[in-house]
Amino acid sequence: QLANFVQRMRNLYSSYENGPPPKGLIKARFELLEKEGFVWDVHQLNWDAMYDKFKEYVEEHGDSCVPSRYEHDPQLGQWVLTQRNTYKTERHKSDPTFAERVERLEKLNFVWYQQEAIWMERFDELKKYKAETGDCLVPQRWLSNEKLAQWVDRQRQQYKLLKAGKYSKLTQERIELLESLDFAWDARDVAWQRRYEDLEEFVKLEGHTMVPYLYKGIPGLG
Repeated sequence: QLANFVQRMRNLYSSYENGPPPKGLIKARFELLEKEGFVWDVHQLNWDAMYDKFKEYVEEHGDSCVPSRYEHDPQLGQWVLTQRNTYKTERHKSDPTFAERVERLEKLNFVWYQQEAIWMERFDELKKYKAETGDCLVPQRWLSNEKLAQWVDRQRQQYKLLKAGKYSKLTQERIELLESLDFAWDARDVAWQRRYEDLEEFVKLEGHTMVPYLYKGIPGLG
């Protein structure tokens, strides 16, 4: 009976949302319920709770790219996916409630399109790689994360296409993001520069450039 009463109150409240405000006894009942913290819209309450989780994720990770299969909170990953799918229906153009949600999400730089989200996921992985190694030179055959290695290679290929005046998926925004990590567009140039610096170090130590083939003082130089 209590469940039926609660549902009746919510239905009654909804009937006044797009019409004249309640008066008299009905208004008094609504006010009494609100004093007790009565929730009129359970769906909105649940959405707000997930939004708070999403906000915490953004504050903790520095981006809004929650993986769809987020191990630490699968429910949050699915919620983010649901927001994207709903956005594709363009419901925000006719539904004021969802339009308001879109506005709130965009304040946290929500990524609406899956391909963009995947790109940002890989970018986040690259940031972590650089934090651990000091550079963005992910090996082409890096077994620890083959997807990241392939993604890095694709960015360089797309950059070459762009420079050749051909169609490229690499936008100026993506270029700026990658260059903020000192991303090397030609890994061979960076590798050569590093070996040159190693050789300079060898010359300082030994006074000549005759590096022995099996020299172990600087790994890889011989």
